Amino acid sequence: MVAYAQLRELYPHLKFSAALLDSAHDAYDIYRLLIEHDIEPFIDLNKRKSGIRTRSAVNVNDDGVPICIAGKEMKHSGACKGRRRIKWRCCMHKQPNLCEYQKQCSPSPYGRVFYTKMKDDFRLFTQTPRGSKAWKKAFAKRTSVERTIKRILVDYLFCPAHFLLYFLLLPYEAVKKRFTAF
Repeated sequence: MVAYAQLRELYPHLKFSAALLDSAHDAYDIYRLLIEHDIEPFIDLNKRKSGIRTRSAVNVNDDGVPICIAGKEMKHSGACKGRRRIKWRCCMHKQPNLCEYQKQCSPSPYGRVFYTKMKDDFRLFTQTPRGSKAWKKAFAKRTSVERTIKRILVDYLFCPAHFLLYFLLLPYEAVKKRFTAF
């Protein structure tokens, strides 16, 4: 992530708490870099890397949500920030008698509980669960920013569309010199 290194070099005083990126950035090295700098990654999963994964006794879908033995998605039930794990609970815990797998699943009246840990797979098991309200709210900001940048650069002719890539590849200082030359 050369752009991130350049950003840190140009603005060392800025602290980032989250990175909102599209699926083109869905790579373990990018997650590792962001986590090392205490930046929470919000990155769309690349659909080419999809499929059900197995984590011990529970399957996990493409969004990192555990699937119970009845084939239903478990419900997010909080997080243990100190242990960096997310708690998932059986979606039938309020009506266990309606589940045909109740006896196989868990004898506890609390219902089946499963934890996903970031250390197991920080790409799949993010601090804020994918698909949650908090995830959707954060990701809405990314699309809003993309629309705003497009509006400024293309619609207001600040930068014609065919020059957009050129300006995105230049460091900030080079862009600043280019505009002060006009």
